[in-house]
Amino acid sequence: MKNTKISRGLALNWTYLAAFFDFKGVVGFYVTNKEYRYSYGTIPKGRKLRMIIMTHKTRQVLEDIRHFLKPEGIESKIDERKNIVNGRVFPYYRLEVRGRASKIKFLEKIKDKVIIKKSKVLDALKDLQSAKIK
Repeated sequence: MKNTKISRGLALNWTYLAAFFDFKGVVGFYVTNKEYRYSYGTIPKGRKLRMIIMTHKTRQVLEDIRHFLKPEGIESKIDERKNIVNGRVFPYYRLEVRGRASKIKFLEKIKDKVIIKKSKVLDALKDLQSAKIK
């Protein structure tokens, strides 16, 4: 099994990543609320897209995961978000797996290792492989 060292001295592998996803990951839908134009094409308003994200309060953990995914051909991006509770701001970071092919690769790698979100992972994989959803 491929291992990579991460900042806290732990070995990162697909089993760890599946457990992390079970705890801090989301696989779901979102519907575009406007048309998006990119150099590679246009995503029309109302298009259903699959989202695969993981969140954490520190960026470094997600950077380690991102560096693990990249050699596997899985594209991702990290952005900063904020929760506001009773006027207090709590920043957190979000890693999103980008692109249909990357989403399929990611889900294929974790599908046999996730426990809690197994049915959602399998449903998302089926949708993405059927090419009905991006």
